[in-house]
Amino acid sequence: MAATALSVAALAALWGTWTARRARALVAEARAAERAHDDLQGRIAELDEDRRLLRSVFAGMREGLLVVDPDRRIRLVNDAFRQIFGLPFDPIGRLLAEVIRDPTVASDLDAALLEGKEIRESVVRAVDSGRSFELHVTPLHPGALVLLFEVSRLEALERVRREFVANVSHELRTPLTSIKAFVETLLEGGLEDREHARRFLSIVRRHADRMNELIDDLTDLSLIETGSIALDLQEMDAGEVARDVVAQLALRAGEVEVRCTVESPFPLQADRRRLEQILVNLVDNAIKFNRPGGRVVVSGTMEDRHPVLAVEDTGVGIPADSLEKVFHRFYRVDKARSREAGGTGLGLAIVKHLMRLHGGAVRLRSELGRGSRFELEFPPPSGSNGRGRPAS
Repeated sequence: MAATALSVAALAALWGTWTARRARALVAEARAAERAHDDLQGRIAELDEDRRLLRSVFAGMREGLLVVDPDRRIRLVNDAFRQIFGLPFDPIGRLLAEVIRDPTVASDLDAALLEGKEIRESVVRAVDSGRSFELHVTPLHPGALVLLFEVSRLEALERVRREFVANVSHELRTPLTSIKAFVETLLEGGLEDREHARRFLSIVRRHADRMNELIDDLTDLSLIETGSIALDLQEMDAGEVARDVVAQLALRAGEVEVRCTVESPFPLQADRRRLEQILVNLVDNAIKFNRPGGRVVVSGTMEDRHPVLAVEDTGVGIPADSLEKVFHRFYRVDKARSREAGGTGLGLAIVKHLMRLHGGAVRLRSELGRGSRFELEFPPPSGSNGRGRPAS
């Protein structure tokens, strides 16, 4: 009996030890499972945060983004892509061919998937907006990524560059053709006729002067547009500057009356040389495009503490559809009359950019057949920071 009792006690002790160990093991496993659960929840939270961040990035992208699977079924698309192609619905899950009819996108996507290399040579144009986009297609594993980068501004700049080169070439070709013709005439015996030779040489000099003016204006405009010109801003009497310009140009005004009504002192903060350049361009144009017996008046007023100089004429006027264009480089309303009157076609572009550099603006009012009025508005004399801009 004693042995039996001992065996039972031993078994009970063993059972208790095993139970305690098992309980501790279960607790450890439970804690490990809890930690694993916490880690999993943390990773899920991180993935959710990454997903939200990725969606925010996609939504904020100005570039159009599209991801398709190997079957050309849309897996991901951002708002910019939908706006480019005018998609009012969510295209995810649909075949690309059902959503976008642009053959360039389809052909470049096929090439990228078949060849397994990036394609980035095409330009896509949005039909509704007319905007242009460079198309990049990159193979993924599996599927492909399509990106659209807007290049409308680059195309516009390239168009402006081509027009500029064409205009400069044309402006130089005209006097060069005349110079070449007259020089050839002189070389072929025209020098013997002294009267005609002198006249021919005068014409050659006039055309050479015109080319020199064109080069000077081009250089000036380039420096102004690139901000390479530093203004020497000073407080001055604009009335004195205006009277000097009028006196200078009135000598060659012919039948056109040129007068200045700006009262002194007319305080203004400007670069004196550049202010003279602005007024010379405007008054000279007003004389050239006036009528016999017409007049040009330079006046000055204060508008809400802003000094405003105006150049008004009784000339031919400017059509309403050309009021903005006349400030473009080489733009001429009447090309034949403009070339006959002389000038480079850059004067008003220089005026516009110089006024911006002064922190001011130029305004134009004109009526065809009755004349034009150019107004130059400058910042208040005491409101400049000394660098050509109003103080903020």
